[in-house]
Amino acid sequence: MRKSKNQFSSETTPEIEDDNLDLKNLIAIAQESGHVDLRSISRDQIALLADWYRSDFEFLAKNEKTEFLEQFMMTGEFSDSESIQYVRQIDPEARGEVGTFIYRVLDGVKFTKTFHECWDNIDYSERSKIIKEIVSDHQELALMIAPFTVLSRWSKEGELISVPIGSYLASKRADSSNLQKEQFSDFDKNIELIEVMLEYAKRHPGERQESIKNNLSHIEPELLIPYLDRIEDLDILDHDQIKAIASPSKNYLSVDKFLTAQECEEKNQS
Repeated sequence: MRKSKNQFSSETTPEIEDDNLDLKNLIAIAQESGHVDLRSISRDQIALLADWYRSDFEFLAKNEKTEFLEQFMMTGEFSDSESIQYVRQIDPEARGEVGTFIYRVLDGVKFTKTFHECWDNIDYSERSKIIKEIVSDHQELALMIAPFTVLSRWSKEGELISVPIGSYLASKRADSSNLQKEQFSDFDKNIELIEVMLEYAKRHPGERQESIKNNLSHIEPELLIPYLDRIEDLDILDHDQIKAIASPSKNYLSVDKFLTAQECEEKNQS
């Protein structure tokens, strides 16, 4: 089971109606059960606590940094972009706990970047379980593990399959029943996958090269063309691989930058 029945259950409890509570009392109420729980606190009060968290973050205890962050994500007070700023500043063990919390408790796809930032600090056995659970039972969450595994090497039944390393043009294999084909078959999903791959590569240069390259290689070339400048800047593909994608295009204005002087001359003469 992916979801854990624990103290972070999203079951609702009656809200405290006194909006005049001062910050000190709000903090005490949030922690009165022995861990941070914001379910009984109003939206305005949560916003007040979030402002306190932002301003006093460096002075908070380890458990306060972690538990308040988890609760702000759970209540929607923090977005993925804001959460990742704080998860980078907590210690590695706590970062691993937040990553597990995102997967086990939250709608993890909403916090993909934060989850990716936590990945290396999640216990190895737990990471293995997460990958296996997603490829077997929760394939709709494939974006969460995209930088960490070659998606096309998993069957739609969640088993490893033999997939050759593709060229950096679209694979034309007859067998299309793999996780990447199943979950990233339309335009929007492919764009989302490209963005996630490039965002991860930007934050973690040189890491997860095999999975990032291979996942990009199974996307139709015309979808990659607008991203070639970023792909080159991030050193994900080499010059020849980028040229193989760019050369067939007649519409991409910057194609010539990926060609040698001789190739440009030959192109202009043709």
